[in-house]
Amino acid sequence: MHFVKLNKYLKKAIALGPQKTAKIVYERLRSNFYENLNRKKALQNRAAMSWDVFAKKNNILDFSSFFQALRKKQLYCLNELFFDEIKVIEKADAFCNKTFDLLGSGRQMFLNIPWHDDFRLKHQNARANYSFEKNIFYKDIAIKSGKKETLERDIKLPWELSRLQHLIVFGKAYEKTQNKKYIDAFVEHIADWLDKNPYLLGPNWVCPMDVGLRAANLVVGFFYFRNAKIDESFWQRFICSLYDHLLYLENNWEIYDSITSNHYLSDLIGYFYLCWFFQGLPGIQTRATWCYQEILKEFEKQVFNEGTDYESTTYYHKLVTELFYNFYLLAPYLDFLLPGTFVEKLKKMFGFLDWCTTQSGTLIQIGDNDSSFVLAGISQALINKMKHENVYGLKHFAEFGLSIVKTENVHLSLRHHAYQPQQPTAHFHNDVGSITLAIKDIDVFVDPGSYVYTPSAVWRNYFRSVQVHNTFFIEGIEPVPFDEQLFYLNLPENKLKQKEQKLEAHHDLYVQYGLRAHRNIVFEEHAITIRDNWEILDEIQNKDALKTIWNFTVAPNIELKKNDEGWSFLYEKKEIMNMQSTLNFLMIDGFYSSAYGIKIPCKRLVAHGKDWTINAEIMIKF
Repeated sequence: MHFVKLNKYLKKAIALGPQKTAKIVYERLRSNFYENLNRKKALQNRAAMSWDVFAKKNNILDFSSFFQALRKKQLYCLNELFFDEIKVIEKADAFCNKTFDLLGSGRQMFLNIPWHDDFRLKHQNARANYSFEKNIFYKDIAIKSGKKETLERDIKLPWELSRLQHLIVFGKAYEKTQNKKYIDAFVEHIADWLDKNPYLLGPNWVCPMDVGLRAANLVVGFFYFRNAKIDESFWQRFICSLYDHLLYLENNWEIYDSITSNHYLSDLIGYFYLCWFFQGLPGIQTRATWCYQEILKEFEKQVFNEGTDYESTTYYHKLVTELFYNFYLLAPYLDFLLPGTFVEKLKKMFGFLDWCTTQSGTLIQIGDNDSSFVLAGISQALINKMKHENVYGLKHFAEFGLSIVKTENVHLSLRHHAYQPQQPTAHFHNDVGSITLAIKDIDVFVDPGSYVYTPSAVWRNYFRSVQVHNTFFIEGIEPVPFDEQLFYLNLPENKLKQKEQKLEAHHDLYVQYGLRAHRNIVFEEHAITIRDNWEILDEIQNKDALKTIWNFTVAPNIELKKNDEGWSFLYEKKEIMNMQSTLNFLMIDGFYSSAYGIKIPCKRLVAHGKDWTINAEIMIKF
C-alpha cells in the first residue's frame, strides 16, 4: 500500500517538475507546521492574537497614534464599486434587523445570527441536521456530500454569511445618512461573529477562500466606519482579528497539484487588502510585493489571451473579473504599477461579460454558478466603462469554448468542447453543443444552472448532466461519465478545431462508440436553423441499442403550445417564436436554477430518435 502511494506521488512529481513540486511540498509542510503549532491553542481558545502581543510584535508603543495613522488611509477607489443606491437603505435596515436572504433561503429574520447553520435547510425541514460543529478544529471538519435527492446541510450557507459582505451595505447607508444605528449594527455584527467563531474553530475557518473574502470586506468596512465613535477596545480586537486572517492565509494557500482556481485568487486578493491595511508594519511591504507578483502570475495562468477565465464558466468568470478588478483598483494604493498588458486583458474580461449578457441584462449560465461576488456586483455601467470593444455580431471565444451571436433583438450562444490539460474541471458541465437563446429581452432556451453542490450528489449531477442541456446525445450515456467526485470531470483534451466563420460545434466525446457529433447553426434575421448529425468514425458495437435524444430546457416564464407545424412559444400570452422540426418533440417537466440554491419548475422539449443514425433539422422562426 505504501509503495503504491509512493509511486503515485513520484509520478505526480515528475509530471509537475521540480520547481512546482518544491513549491507544493513547501506549502504543505508550512501548513502542517502551522496546524500542529496552533491545534492545542485553538481548542483552548488561546490561538487568537491579543493586542499586547500584536503591539509588541510590531513595535507599536501607542495605540492612539497607530490608529490615527490607519484612519488617515484613503481608498477613494471604492467609489468605483457598484451599489444600488435606491435599495441600500432598505437592505441595511433589513440587516440591522438580522434579516438575510442567501443562496435561495428566502428572506428570514433571526433573533441571533445563525453563523453556523444552513438556515435554508432549517426553513425547509426543521427536523434536519442543519448546524455545523462550532468548537471543532478547522482541519477536522469534513464536508460530506448528500447521496439522495433530499438535501443535506450545505456548508456554503455559513460560509456565505460569514463573508460579512453586508458590512459594506451598513457603510454605504451610514455614508448616506450618518445614522448611528448603522454604526451600532456594524459593531454588533462583528463582535458577535468574533465571539461565536473563535480563531481556527468551526466551519468558518475551513475554507481559505471565504477567509480571504471576509478579510476584504472587513477592511472595506473599516474604511466606512474608521472615523465613527467606536470604543478603542473594539478596534483593538478588530485589528488583531485581521492579523489572524493574514497569518491564516499565509499558512493555508489553496494550491493543489499546481492547479489553482478562483479559490487561490480569492486568498490572494484578501491578503492584498490585508497588506494595504497593515502597510507600514515590519515585513508587510515584502509580503505585498510577493502577493502583487503572485496575482500577476495567476492572471497570466488563469486568464486566456482572449480574456476568458480558464475555469470556463460564465459566472466564475464574473467572479474572477471582479477579483482582478479589485486588484486593479487597490494596486496603486500600495505603490504598484500595473503592466499595460494587464489592463488590456482585463478590459477583454469585461468585454466577454458583455457578450454573454442578453438584452434583458441577464448573464447566461455556462457551467457552474455559485452566485459568488467579492464586494459588490459588477454593473452594466462598469462593463461599458471597462470593456475592450463594442459588442454586436458574431464572436468566437475559442479557448473558453463558446460562440455568441448578439444583435439588438437576439442573443444566441453555442458551447464547444475546448478543454486543455492545464485547466481545472471542477465547474464544467456536460454541455458541449448546447445552446442558449433569448429573443427581444426574453429568455427562451436556458442553461439549467447548478442549484446545489455538496447537499445532494443526485441534484448536483442532474444539473450538470447532458440530458438537461440544450443539445443532442446518446440516451443514458453521459459524454464524460460522472463518479463520486462532484468537482471533477475526466475531460479529454480538445483536438478538433472550430471554424470561426461559422456557428458549428463538433466533439469526439462519444468516440468510444465510434461516433463524432456535429451541430451546425445557420442564423438569419428572423430564423435560426439547427442541423445535427453523427459522423461514423469506426464500427459501432451494439449500434441497435443506441438511441439519440434531443433536449431543450425552456425558461420558466415561457408557455408552450403544440400546433400543426410544431411548437409555439408564448410570453405573456403573445407568441415570440415558433419551432418546427423533422423530430417529434414532446413536452415534459424539468427544473431551472437561476442562482445557487434556487430550483424552479420549468418545461423541457424532448425528442427521441428512432435510432442513432437520424440527421435532424430544427427550424426556429421569430
